[in-house]
Parts: sequence; C-alpha cells; structure tokens
Amino acid sequence: MGRMRNMPLLLAAILVMSAFVVGMAYPSTASSSSVIPLDDSDHGTFAIGETFQFDADVSISGVYGSMSEEDKMGSYTADVKKGETWETEGLQSGYYKVVEKRGFLASLFRQANYAWLKLGGPIEVSEVMEGTIVVDKINTAALGDTVVISGSTTGFPDGTPINVLLKGKYKVLAPITTTVEDGAFNMELDTAKEDLGFSTGSYRVIVYYDNWPPEYQSTDIHDVEAFVLLPPTMDANLEDTTITTLDGFVVSGTTTGSPDEVEVWLMGRNLAAVVSLPVVENAFEYALTVDSFRNWFTNEGPISQPENFKPGTYTVMIVDPCTDDFYRYDDDLVATGTMIAGDVNKFFENQKLTMNKDITEMALLDIEYPEVTLSATDAVAQGDDFVIGGTTNMVDGTTMIVHVEGKGVDRTQVTDVKDGAFDATFEGTKDWPTGDYLATVEDANGILYEQMDSKVVMPAAAPEEEPEEVEPEEVEPEEEPEEEETPGFGAVISIAGLLSVAYLVVRRRR
Repeated sequence: MGRMRNMPLLLAAILVMSAFVVGMAYPSTASSSSVIPLDDSDHGTFAIGETFQFDADVSISGVYGSMSEEDKMGSYTADVKKGETWETEGLQSGYYKVVEKRGFLASLFRQANYAWLKLGGPIEVSEVMEGTIVVDKINTAALGDTVVISGSTTGFPDGTPINVLLKGKYKVLAPITTTVEDGAFNMELDTAKEDLGFSTGSYRVIVYYDNWPPEYQSTDIHDVEAFVLLPPTMDANLEDTTITTLDGFVVSGTTTGSPDEVEVWLMGRNLAAVVSLPVVENAFEYALTVDSFRNWFTNEGPISQPENFKPGTYTVMIVDPCTDDFYRYDDDLVATGTMIAGDVNKFFENQKLTMNKDITEMALLDIEYPEVTLSATDAVAQGDDFVIGGTTNMVDGTTMIVHVEGKGVDRTQVTDVKDGAFDATFEGTKDWPTGDYLATVEDANGILYEQMDSKVVMPAAAPEEEPEEVEPEEVEPEEEPEEEETPGFGAVISIAGLLSVAYLVVRRRR
C-alpha cells in the first residue's frame, strides 16, 4: 500500500524529468525564467527573448560590446525588483550589467554585487551541424600590438556568428563574436585595451560555432591556434652627442607594442623640458630644436621657452608609455616636470612605487657655444681656384654661407658642414683684378660670423725655355785599311847603308 500511495509522486517526478530533458534537447524562449545570482561574474550568453529573475533588487544597464562600461554600443536601463521578471524580447544583442541596488548606508559598508549577461540572437531549433572552421597561423606580437585572427569556413552562410575564445595562463577572456562573410572571418584584437586584460605570455585561440548548449563545448565545430605576446621594447638613438647652442639634435628609434607616441625629456641642471613625438608603424625620427620643446620647467614650476639652448651637459630621456600611458607624478604634467627638474632620481623612486610600465632610455648631450675657424689663404694667383675653408663644432649638415668681396668682385656660395669641416671653391679668377679681398663665413641665421683677408696676385712669369742640347749622332769610325808591306824595303835600306860605308872607305883611301 505504501508503494501504491507513492506512485502518483513517482509519476509526477518522471514527467518533470522528461520535460526537463525535452527542454534541454529543444530549448525554447518560452521556458521558465532563469534566476541569476549576483556573484560578480559572467553568466554567459543567453537568447534574446528569455526571461530572468534576480536574487535582489537590481539596476540593469547596457548595451556594451564587451564586459566593460567603456565599450558602449547602445543605451538601455531598467530597474527590476527581487522576484520580478526581466523581459528581454526585442532587446539589442550585447552585454548587460546587472547591479544590486543598495541603500545609502548599506553601500558605505559593502560594495554592491553585480553580474554580466550577454544576449545573443534568438535560439534556433535548426542549428548548423556540419561544417568546418580553419584558423590561420597567428604571428607572435608584442603587448600593445593588434593581433589579427582570421580563417576560413565551409558550410556556414554569410552572417553566421563565430565566437573567438582566448585562454591565457592566468586568464580566460570572454568570447568575442564575429561573423562569416564569403566563407571567411577576420577579427582584430587590440592588446593594449586594458579592459581586455591582456598580459605577456602564450594564448590558445579557440574559434567555434556555438551549437546548443550555450558556451564552448568540445563537440562544437571549432579550430584551435595559439600565439605569444612578448613584452614591448624600444631601441632609441641620439645621433649627435655634442651640439652648439644654435643646433638641434636628432632622436630616432624603433618600438614593438605599437605605441602612439613617445616622449623626449631634456634634463639639465635645475631645468627640464618635454615634447611628445608620434610613432608611425613602430618607428620615429625627429630633429628637435629649442622650439620643439613647448613645456619648460625648473624646480619651482613652469617657465617660458628660452630663445636658444644654453651651454652645458644635459641628459636626453626617451620614454615609451607601453600600454598604460606615461607616468605622471600626482597625475599632473606640471608636477612631473617640476620634480624632474629638481631631482630626477626622486621621480624614478616615485615611479617604482607604482605599477607603471614605461620604458626609458637615456643618453648624455653636450651643448657648446658655436665656433668657426678659417684656414689661411694668403694669396691666390689669377686663374687659380680661390678656396675658402675651415672647421667648426656645428653639426653635420649645417648650412654655411661663404662670401668673397674685392675690387669689382662680389661672389657668394653656400656649402654644408661635413665631419666638422666645410669649404667653398670659387673658379674663374682669371679676370679678377689683383689686390686685396675679404672672405666672410656665416651660418644661415647670420649669428656665427668670421672674416679673413686675402689677395689676388699676378701669376708668376713663366721662365724662358732653354734650348735643348742636341746630342750629335754617334758615328761609328770607319776601319782603317791595313797597310800592305812594301816588298824589298829592308833590302833598300841595307843597300843604302852599304853604299855609305863604301863611300867612306873610298874617300879614306884618297
């Protein structure tokens, strides 16, 4: 009998379970209201048309593109009492924030609880059950870069929602929805947005089509990729380490993390100045003059911009803000500049007490008074090139104006400094009168000035050419013919001798 009495209860339980199973298999927007606890978390995605109840009196606001009140897409507000039903029929897709309503005194002792809900399109009984999703390879990026997640699909009509879920080591980001267009999808993630909460490290990217039940299931059509976010970097350069008070200096560099701008601080004794420079495609290069710096400070506060740089040794500090903007002492530029001018070490000590991510690089810059020295040119012969040159401590590329003036001559040339030297060559002096000339050199602003006297003289007389001695041609002597011996010459001499002897003998006999 006891079993028979309990039979109606057993049948009722079976019917309830059957209805629940049917409801899970074939969801309906007309089902009973879901009760949402206010537990400071994300409660997932629901269909537009579902109804909800809450465990406290609440205020509801929307519509947001993500779980951030700064990512506003539309305007919606509603107040719902505990136990009442919130109807969502006809509402816009997106995120809604539900916040507990508390009295003034209660809010002093405890912060109001909240919950996030995402409303999507009405749940369709007919879902895409076959198809493919292929995610393209994702490049390694730096924190702050824009990461592109793209890929291709088959079996999905245009407009089909595709969800992108990112899972990091310490955080899972809420799914972000894009749509299929021409069998492909493409989405850009700005990793600099603080509300997304990116940090360095590796991320798994799950791109899926959300079949029932809601949220990602391994049975959903999906594909998985991964990428790495590296810390942002900056490589900055100061091209000239010594300049004059009339010069500027060039800063350049490359970055990762895609900052919009960098700051350059010029720090001297009880002096600081700052300028912001745009970064284009992770690179920057600018020539800075005294006019480039519009904000100047001493340890007592802001000052007016000087006309020129003052001589001395300075520190150039280049700052990359990374993803959290430039550090400001007391959140104020004037307070920051005043502190840097007075004691830059104190500035860095305060910065370390925060979670600021600024990247800084520094270099020394010497600023000197400008100097120029002309090379001596005592005299130039008519017809020779008249060369005016010299040395200077002004930076390479500085324009120098060289002027030569004399009797009936007024000539000017423009040249540039290279490796600390310059020169100008005046040709065609053949027609210049002899006499005194004045050479003048000045910079393009007419501030640096130097002069030198020189002369144009008659060319030296050309020496008379001595006739060349013609060497006689060498004549080979003719060979003398050999003398032939005269036959009987010795006999003649002998006969003559004999005749003499005979003559003497004859004379003595007489």
